[in-house]
Amino acid sequence: MVREMRDKPGKFVTSRDERVMMIRAITPDRPRILHLDFLRGFAILYIVGVHHLDDYAGNVYHSQWDVAATKAFLGMFVFISGYLLSMNNPINGKGDLLNFAFKRFLRIYPLYALSLILFSERHFQGC
Repeated sequence: MVREMRDKPGKFVTSRDERVMMIRAITPDRPRILHLDFLRGFAILYIVGVHHLDDYAGNVYHSQWDVAATKAFLGMFVFISGYLLSMNNPINGKGDLLNFAFKRFLRIYPLYALSLILFSERHFQGC
């Protein structure tokens, strides 16, 4: 059975070529490596679904193998993310490096600062 995707209201996309064109339309200038995206998504699901939620479930799954698997999946996630980041942002000189660092700073730091403020206010309200 072929999975169908909606392209426009009322129109289904059924052929493989049409699905590939839809994926390319989403990311026209950056080709996606779907195998690496799948592995990275699987690593995220393991870390959040098994390791992180296990803390709330009372360490049901916690064992020596769980710690080893978590380290392996975390390493795999970081390695694949770094590889894909370097593929999408080639750095050919000092200017490119500074531009990359500045863009990452602007993307990460404001949300980090906001969450730091919100959690610190919540923490000190209880004191």
